[in-house]
Amino acid sequence: MSDASPVAGWYYADGDPPGTQRYWDGATWQGEPQAAAGQSQGQGQSQGQPPFGGYEGQPVAASAAGSTAGYGPLDWWKEPWRKYADFSGRARRAEYWWFALGNAVLVSILGALAGAVLGDLGGLLMLVVALAVIVPALAAAVRRLHDTGRSGWWYLIILLPFFGSLILFIFLVLDSDRQPNTWGRSPKYG
Repeated sequence: MSDASPVAGWYYADGDPPGTQRYWDGATWQGEPQAAAGQSQGQGQSQGQPPFGGYEGQPVAASAAGSTAGYGPLDWWKEPWRKYADFSGRARRAEYWWFALGNAVLVSILGALAGAVLGDLGGLLMLVVALAVIVPALAAAVRRLHDTGRSGWWYLIILLPFFGSLILFIFLVLDSDRQPNTWGRSPKYG
């Protein structure tokens, strides 16, 4: 989503029952969830999960049939930057992996350009970029571990040669814990 608040209208509110919409007045949610146009109350995705949505308190545009537009890759990449050093809460897989992919592309492009254009100063530029990225990347990984029901301290398993990285990778690709846990409710399942 963009940094600006979405315009007033009917949207799916993260955490509401599947197939419902609520009125967003441009600043706050109004009233109770209502069945989305063309659906009866309780109809949603086949597994009863809320559709792909945003974060608590942020509307996600819904069509008349109740499906949601959701975040795009660039929106997911920007989310950890908005939460720069926030190690609390939970992060969906999409947030973590789009951020990781976006940073890999950014660093690759900057590295090629910096080396070709700036020569030795390119290494200094890459150091600055790496230092800028490390905090939100670590925070996103910790929130991702929280989303799978694990403490952020599990990140330290990466210190084990080879197997530590493999185990951490597996933890980061696991699906969200469906139920609320110590770090809050699921941003995916509500």
